Amino acid sequence: PVTVHSRARCRKNTLARRKGRHMGIGKRKGTANARMPEKVT
Repeated sequence: PVTVHSRARCRKNTLARRKGRHMGIGKRKGTANARMPEKVT
């Protein structure tokens, strides 16, 4: 049988991300420019 793939955990994590959690230096993969382009500012 196929196990459930609940999005509850994902949703909880996304809500935490909106508060700025899990966004520390260790969690960043792209360059600062890729995350927030210099062009737009």
